[in-house]
Amino acid sequence: MEEKLQYPYRIPCYMFDRCEQLRPAAFMDMAQDLAVYGSEQLQFDDRQIKDHGIVWILARMSVRYDSYPRRYDTVTLQTWHRGLDGLFFIRDYQAIGPNGNVMVRGTSSWILMDLATRKVVRSDRLEGIIRTTPQCTEAAMPALSPKIVLPQGAVMTPAGEHRVVFSDVDYNGHANNAKYTSWAMDCLPLEYLWKKQPSDITVNFNHEAYPGETVSFMHFQNADTHFIEGLSDGHQVFICRMTFRDR
Repeated sequence: MEEKLQYPYRIPCYMFDRCEQLRPAAFMDMAQDLAVYGSEQLQFDDRQIKDHGIVWILARMSVRYDSYPRRYDTVTLQTWHRGLDGLFFIRDYQAIGPNGNVMVRGTSSWILMDLATRKVVRSDRLEGIIRTTPQCTEAAMPALSPKIVLPQGAVMTPAGEHRVVFSDVDYNGHANNAKYTSWAMDCLPLEYLWKKQPSDITVNFNHEAYPGETVSFMHFQNADTHFIEGLSDGHQVFICRMTFRDR
């Protein structure tokens, strides 16, 4: 049966920027909420699978902003489980505007990690625990979220740093994944961000960042596409690719 979880959502004021449009990172927050509700609907959320010694880890996410919801718009949020692709569990998202058009769309790739070994759990261990067949086969995006590769010859330059603080940390005890998009946006000049907004964002989540750690940022720009890498203690915490268009 083709099915989606969906519900209306009136976007609150704290999710908007000074132009009264949805902040790009705010959709990452909304997608987290959708993923939690969606996994609860299918009875494999974190609380249910923790008894099996496994936990969900977000590995990659891509979002396309066809248009931006404006202040106090009510959108219809949708999410659905698209099944298994190799080691990745695929979950898609959409925000549909009042006129019925898709405003924001996204796709995410998740892995299951063994809490004891900190290694990826393979599908042969998941029978009877996790549904691997699709809830819905529709694709919100043309392709799955990719591994980010820098353009040939790209030279990254320092773009600041951030110490992980209380307000960054979620119930898992590490910096919340949506914070990485905010950190990446904050690496760019305000004058640029007043005139431009992302049309596409892809993030690879590669390593946890814990309270008290300092994440150093590196940046490379190719026209209106920006690559921002976060590094801590010799590890690549994340890498983000953002393409901007005029507001």
